[in-house]
Amino acid sequence: MVARFAAAPAHLHVRPVAASRSILIGCLAVEVDELWGIVQKKANPYWVWIAMDKETHQIIAFHVGDRRRDSAKQLLANIPAVYHEQATFYTDQYAA
Repeated sequence: MVARFAAAPAHLHVRPVAASRSILIGCLAVEVDELWGIVQKKANPYWVWIAMDKETHQIIAFHVGDRRRDSAKQLLANIPAVYHEQATFYTDQYAA
């Protein structure tokens, strides 16, 4: 597990979660969501896509774009490999 975190890009400053010695198997969980805002006028909406470690609440990746599938794919591409390989992903259950 330590090697997996060491493989994460340094610019994200991803730090392993401190766990007690009694835990034998750790679990990574990622919460993914988006929020939107307007830039200068209503015709210019932008979405901020965020991936956050569910336990530490650390932002592990983000993408600013529109609400299309390509933006979601770009967010997933920005998530460190260790999370792709081992994490469970969650999203807002009330999303439309």
